[in-house]
Amino acid sequence: MERLPVPMAGDDRLDVAELLEVLAEADGLLRSFVREQRLSVKLASADSAGLLKELDEGRRSLDRACADMESSQRRMMEVIRDVDSLKDILERAVQEGNRSAELMGKATESLDRMNRSFEDVQGLVGSLASVARDVADMLNGIERVAKQTNLLALNAAIEAARAGEHGKGFAVVADEVRKLAAESTGITKKIAALMEMLSRKTQETQEGIETFRELKEATVREILGGTRTLRDSMDSLKSSSAKLEDISKRVEEQGSLEEEVLKGSCEINAKITETVEVSEAQARKRDVLFSGLERYAREAKRTFERFLSFRSKVKPENTITFGHDDSYAPWVYLSEGASKGISVERAKKAASGLSKRASFIGAPWDQVFPLLMEGKVDVILNAGWPNPYFNSFPVEATKTYGTFRTRVYASRKDGLGRTRDMASLRDLQGKTVGVQRGGTGNLINILKSRGAKVVEFDNDPLSFAEHMWNRVDLVACEEQVAKHLNQTIYDGLFEPIGDPLETVQVVMLVHKDHKELLSALNSQI
Repeated sequence: MERLPVPMAGDDRLDVAELLEVLAEADGLLRSFVREQRLSVKLASADSAGLLKELDEGRRSLDRACADMESSQRRMMEVIRDVDSLKDILERAVQEGNRSAELMGKATESLDRMNRSFEDVQGLVGSLASVARDVADMLNGIERVAKQTNLLALNAAIEAARAGEHGKGFAVVADEVRKLAAESTGITKKIAALMEMLSRKTQETQEGIETFRELKEATVREILGGTRTLRDSMDSLKSSSAKLEDISKRVEEQGSLEEEVLKGSCEINAKITETVEVSEAQARKRDVLFSGLERYAREAKRTFERFLSFRSKVKPENTITFGHDDSYAPWVYLSEGASKGISVERAKKAASGLSKRASFIGAPWDQVFPLLMEGKVDVILNAGWPNPYFNSFPVEATKTYGTFRTRVYASRKDGLGRTRDMASLRDLQGKTVGVQRGGTGNLINILKSRGAKVVEFDNDPLSFAEHMWNRVDLVACEEQVAKHLNQTIYDGLFEPIGDPLETVQVVMLVHKDHKELLSALNSQI
């Protein structure tokens, strides 16, 4: 392409630098809009994905809870049936206990009647013993009379023998009397033996009656004690039955409540399912939107390349062109098409000190850095130094004009606002740490040397968003960038953990062939 003719006469003279500035601003405006929209869609997608995951987990939890409640209701119905069955058993036990108490009462009454009968028998036996003693006394008297009669008969026989023939009749009578006395004595002894046996039996009967009385009294005491115990048991059974009735009612009430909760949970689950479906539909729409933004981004990139090609043909004099990353606020970034940030202000000051115009081109790092090699920009802003990445490129660094401090960050709350414990920097072994693609300085190697699993994202905001939804444990980011994101997006939720992992100097990069420019910039830094 030939150099464009530029009118240079009179008031119509066109200021090429201003034209390029206008074109650069228009191009930057388009690309910054596309970049911001892409970032917004990506952040929304990250939030949506996290929310969908939480909703899905909540839905599964509700499914499990509903299943558990259904199982609980089944068990509750079984409990109600068991309680009713136990209540019936207790009621039957109460009825049987009442009958047992009645039988015990009747048994006590029977024992009392039997006791009275035995007391009557004991009285009769006592009377019989008294009569036996009287008879014994009488028998003793009869025995004494028989002995005396026997003596009299013996004396009469002796006298009859003395009388000779005249006493024979008397002797016969005396002999008969003696026989009667002997027979009376024999009968008396037999009766005495019988009376003695009767006395022993009477004594045994009295002792047996006394033993029965003692056993009866002990039995009555036991029956009365058993009756009291039975009555106490009956009272306990009645109380237990009443409590079971109350438990049954409460269980039924709880079952009704759980049924309502189950119904509500199922309705909530249905709403969650509906929300998930809507969110998935929105996610698909975002994907379509993102695809459209990607097309715009590709078109913006082609426009950017055409602009750079045009700019290389009509590069204005007395101008220093600075290239920078378009998304590393607050150091360097594009806002409404204009380059802004700490490093941009430093570049403007340096150019002004050299009486030069400062022109800026902001683009993703992988697009802007090659422009230095191609001669389409004079300086690259905001480079971390030293960095092994630059060893293979023909670049030199200016003096330091700032410091990158890379730290590890975490949020005390997740994407749903739930409080969580802060991770510790003492042990990074096995922890997942989100970083911007490529990292800063030697950051990625430092993290890996401590056992961390590094996950690279297109930019820092995405790594922060992934941490909010628990997909990475920690985030490693430059201190000023983290502070900016914390203030503009995350409402101060993120906090630094421990000391900085790495401190890197901030420099501008110049091609090795441009020694004079390097020296001039150093004079202003």
